[in-house]
Amino acid sequence: MPLLCTGDKLPDIPTVNCSDSIKTLDNCCQLVEIETEILLFEKVEKSYYWVKLEADEIQLIVCNLEKYANQASSWKGRRCDYLVMGMNVEDADCYLIIIELRHLIVKEEQAIDKLDQVEQTIQNIISILPQEIYNSPFFDQACPEITNYKIAGIIIAPAGIRGISRENRTRVINHEKYQAIITMMPPEQVRNCTITWRDLLQQFVPPSRRR
Repeated sequence: MPLLCTGDKLPDIPTVNCSDSIKTLDNCCQLVEIETEILLFEKVEKSYYWVKLEADEIQLIVCNLEKYANQASSWKGRRCDYLVMGMNVEDADCYLIIIELRHLIVKEEQAIDKLDQVEQTIQNIISILPQEIYNSPFFDQACPEITNYKIAGIIIAPAGIRGISRENRTRVINHEKYQAIITMMPPEQVRNCTITWRDLLQQFVPPSRRR
């Protein structure tokens, strides 16, 4: 029996493409309008796995972070798959969320390794914020005229997270220059291989600040 959200062909849903010449992060980003979807995917050998991200509350900017990082000479160390930027409509905070896809996680060491990967990616994102995001008007379409971002990371395994203790599914980073939360999305919240912007925010925003 095949695992969820996998196959030898991708669903017919738009993906995030990079321009022919990748010089800046926005060369690998796309605007996703409200009530539309973008497909986030990875390929392992001849098989794909994926999750659909819906801009349910506000338009988003979604970037293929891995492709950008592969070309960026300033990027050091590991990199995650995607970056999503959007507003929390309840308090007008701008969120910059790093997404790492992993089809299935079944061991504690896999979980720790993925948390490490997201943490290293966040460190890189902090270093490129001024030149790659603050100075690009493209990102204003998600967070108009905002230079203060809340940064978070999430690992999404649409086929499941098994045998991982809950205390090892979340990591809090308290750096002298920034704070961030990294967590794993509960598999039951990936419904029909789909997540929404609200689903992502619910992993980080305190319940008292959500609808």
